[in-house]
Amino acid sequence: ASFGLRFLARMKEQGGAPPRPAEKAAHPLQRGRRNKPGRGFTLDAESLASYPRASDTGPPGMNSRLTEPLPCFILARKRKFRRAQPGRTAGWRAALVLALAALPAIARGQGLSAPTERPRAETLFADVTGYDDLLAREDRYGTILDPARTELGLVLILRMFRTTCLGLEAGLAPPDILPPGMSAYEASGYLFGERRAPSGGSVVLSSTGDIDADESEGHPTLHLEARDFGTTCRIDWTLPGGVREDRVAAMATFLTRWVPYELALVPADRPVMTPAPEARGYHAWDRRCAALWCPVILSYDLATGRISLETTLNPERSDP
Repeated sequence: ASFGLRFLARMKEQGGAPPRPAEKAAHPLQRGRRNKPGRGFTLDAESLASYPRASDTGPPGMNSRLTEPLPCFILARKRKFRRAQPGRTAGWRAALVLALAALPAIARGQGLSAPTERPRAETLFADVTGYDDLLAREDRYGTILDPARTELGLVLILRMFRTTCLGLEAGLAPPDILPPGMSAYEASGYLFGERRAPSGGSVVLSSTGDIDADESEGHPTLHLEARDFGTTCRIDWTLPGGVREDRVAAMATFLTRWVPYELALVPADRPVMTPAPEARGYHAWDRRCAALWCPVILSYDLATGRISLETTLNPERSDP
């Protein structure tokens, strides 16, 4: 303590002040202009100049001119900004530069194309018809009367929905939309096990003509029902004993994500913000049917093995 007092007195006599440690150069982020509390920082041109250009570090095609102020999304907490260590932050700084350099390219809409008259998914699956490609791999997809009880079996179920329901709407003849191995039955007789030929009104396409047999043996069925607002088409599939636990996630994902993608559907109900599809659900979409929009309903309960996909057909283009 006495040494310190003598040192200060001597410096006072000499008219000087104790030497202060040399200040280090501020980090580029600290040289940036500070926004309001909690809003992060904004990098100006001088600060960005100290970073490598995108043309030196990034892939070709990225904008290399970082000259205008851009937001840096860094949370500014109440504590002081900690000076970053160059050796420990080289990775995230390079990633930050590439992300900022890519913003102008994203704004220009790279990867987009000219507007089209129909959804791209609708065009992509326009030529998907018939069952030859799926029935050639019965070991994977199963058969019309007994689809595989996995997500691959759902591929066959969706194909039956496309071929029958959307085929009827497109004007195909009954022999072209009837799945192989199925016959047409009157809907009321089908519910009571009476195999009667249809005479108008609602029709069921079944391999057995008996609802109890279809559900207990796992055969899919198609229902064409005439209603006041038009004709509806529905495919039902009941898996006896429910879906195996190890296939629930995959089948729920197929139903809730692949079905709307392949059919180019637009959500009509409020989305459920869950990380993964549930084992049971009810979803509503709209699909374009000529100049109109037709509703589509999916309901399923994989625990009990019940799956149903239904749509209203365009009344101007369908007639059971």
